[in-house]
Amino acid sequence: MNKLANYLIISLLWSVCSLPIITIGAATSAMYLTLHKCVEGEKDYILQTYFQAFKNTFVYSTIIWTSYLVVLFIFMINQGLLETGLAHSPMNQFSQIFLMIICICALPFLITTVGYVSRFTDGFRQAISHSFIFSIIHIKSMMTILFILLCTIALIWLVPLLTVILPAFSMYKIYQKLEIIYTQYIPDGLGE
Repeated sequence: MNKLANYLIISLLWSVCSLPIITIGAATSAMYLTLHKCVEGEKDYILQTYFQAFKNTFVYSTIIWTSYLVVLFIFMINQGLLETGLAHSPMNQFSQIFLMIICICALPFLITTVGYVSRFTDGFRQAISHSFIFSIIHIKSMMTILFILLCTIALIWLVPLLTVILPAFSMYKIYQKLEIIYTQYIPDGLGE
């Protein structure tokens, strides 16, 4: 019951902090670290841990998330042009398919990067490069993470009330996958 209550609190914090869409990256990074410290580490300071992580990872996580938002924005503009017939050409249709694949395939990399930023104090370039390498080397784990993310998004889309608990529960499942990857390459305690 205690873990369920923690998932509920962390999901609510994530939902509130994600309301300005630009902060979803920092909110996700804070959720990852809070799960690491409070659910796995059994610390009781959920609010303090969450907001400290939010503050500490805000810049890097926001840059990462904003970059992803730019790709999504381009995808939506191109989709609008295709639907209205203003830019109906084989090249635009190809670019739309290409952008959709990038948007979907970038999700595990995005989560790996915000998780890495929250857990380790490496520089921004190292976080991006390590996350990219991890995403390529551990493609099977990335596919599992993508499946979890897509199922979570679909379930919340169908039943918005699930926003109360599903984000933290799904992130915990992703956390378990990512921690296996991180511990293979990063010595215990390094960078925390």
